[in-house]
Amino acid sequence: EFVTLTPNRAAQGKVTLYELPDGGRYLWIEEFSAIPGPGLRLFLSSLTDIAYAELLEDDLPGDYLLTLDDLLLDPLRYDTGNQAYEVPREADLNRYNAVLIYSTELNLLYSYAEW
Repeated sequence: EFVTLTPNRAAQGKVTLYELPDGGRYLWIEEFSAIPGPGLRLFLSSLTDIAYAELLEDDLPGDYLLTLDDLLLDPLRYDTGNQAYEVPREADLNRYNAVLIYSTELNLLYSYAEW
């Protein structure tokens, strides 16, 4: 489920990663709602336990900068409702343990969900 970092940068909902018999994969977000923001995009990320701890301990949570390892899926389409996003077949899913909602305009993490 998504984690709320601050009241102004929050999201709720459940995330599931599906792999289809034909090899296609997609990220399913359900019961979703988020505070709208500029340039919100979804990324797969390999956040570590240390990065999670730092996000939750900081005075200004959300000060996470994207890395070259983070994989852009798509712009966030809607701020409410169920939605699906295709995950590239060539993406090594063993490298990722979270999905981020990140503002590329503000360089600011809005929310994340780990699996």
